[in-house]
Amino acid sequence: KKDTKMTKQVDEMIRHSAVEQVDLAIQNIDHHQERIQQTALKATVDSFEGSPGKAIKYSSVAPEVVYNKLVHRLQSSDSATTAERCLVALVWISRDYGHLPYQHASLFRQLVESDNSQIQANSILILGNLSLEGKQEYRKCAAAIKPAVKDPDAEVREAAAAALGNIPCEPSLKYLNHLTDDPDPNVRQTAVGELEVFN
Repeated sequence: KKDTKMTKQVDEMIRHSAVEQVDLAIQNIDHHQERIQQTALKATVDSFEGSPGKAIKYSSVAPEVVYNKLVHRLQSSDSATTAERCLVALVWISRDYGHLPYQHASLFRQLVESDNSQIQANSILILGNLSLEGKQEYRKCAAAIKPAVKDPDAEVREAAAAALGNIPCEPSLKYLNHLTDDPDPNVRQTAVGELEVFN
C-alpha cells in the first residue's frame, strides 16, 4: 500500500513538476522499487534542469547529500537511462557547486570514454565545471577531454568545446582552436564563443 501511494505521488510530480516538490523526488532516488526510483530521478532532473539553485533553495536536503545520492545511483546502476539522468542532474549541480564532483573526477574522466554519447557529453561538461586549482590540474582535465575533440559525435565535440572554455591552459587553447574548424556549425560556434572569453 505504501509503495502504491508513493508511486502515485511521484507520478503526479512528473505530470505537474514543481521545484517545490524536489524533496520528495530526492528522497526517493534510492527507493527499493525501480519504478519509483526512475520516476523520482526523472522528477529530480526536471527540477534541476536549468535552475539548480532554485531547486536547492526549495529543498531541505543539502547539496552534498543530493550530489552523493546521484553519484551512488550512477555507480550502482548498469542502466544507461539511469546513468544519463544522473549525469544531467550532476551537470546542473556542478555548475553551481563545482567543488562537489572534484572527489569523483576520475569517475567522470572514465565516463568520457563511454560508447554512449549522452554519457560522454554530460561527463565532459561536469569536468568543465570542476573547481580546479593550478596548471597541473587544468592540464590533467584537458587531457581527459582531448579524445572528445575528435569524437565522431558532434554533440560530444560541442560539449568538449564548452568544457575546455572553463579550463584555462595551453592544451585547452590548442583544442579549442582545432574545434573552430569543426565540420559542425554548432561545434564551431561554441568553440569560437569560448575562445572569445578564454583567459
